[in-house]
Amino acid sequence: MTGLRAELAVSDPGNCPLASLSRDVSGTLENVNWTHSNGDPVTEEFSTDIELDDEDSVPVFSEGHKQTYHIERDADPCACELVEGAGHPLAKVDVRDGRLALTLNLPNADALREVVATLSDVSDSVEVQYLVRDAKEDTSDPVIVDRGELTDRQREVLEVAYAEGYFEYPRRSSAGDVAEKLGISRSTFAEHLAAAQSRLFETIAGNGH
Repeated sequence: MTGLRAELAVSDPGNCPLASLSRDVSGTLENVNWTHSNGDPVTEEFSTDIELDDEDSVPVFSEGHKQTYHIERDADPCACELVEGAGHPLAKVDVRDGRLALTLNLPNADALREVVATLSDVSDSVEVQYLVRDAKEDTSDPVIVDRGELTDRQREVLEVAYAEGYFEYPRRSSAGDVAEKLGISRSTFAEHLAAAQSRLFETIAGNGH
């Protein structure tokens, strides 16, 4: 079985004050973690290079240009807690422009599907930014890419989306921008992208046995 490392971009997740806060600042909120007990409000901690003017964000530690803050929210589980509650620890959480960047180490493609499904229930969209499998002695390229599994149209959509910066964080182009470049509707672009992602999952599952 082949393990996976994945980074997921989660847009507009529910019950996430940091996603809301990140829309009003020009940098990234990094190294997010949290704690709470017995139904008390959740305390989230994050660091940033930006000096925040936000009454809910309390500065707790400063080191060079990096400032660490605490912020409280209600005890309802956020997107990250739902993923960890399903048994999938998060290796890293960053937030920028209303989107979570989640990095996870997963045992197989089924686990990745479960995480994506969990996040899709509480956010506008979930996109796989990259996937890496276990490094093996017989290969120097651990990144899973199988262009042959995609149709010509799916490859074209992915190539144009990549060239236009759709997969960058933050994005240089929106779904509408890429769709216009391709000469298709935004919904058609979303369908092709979803189909390509589904095919990628199937390919990974095949590699994992």
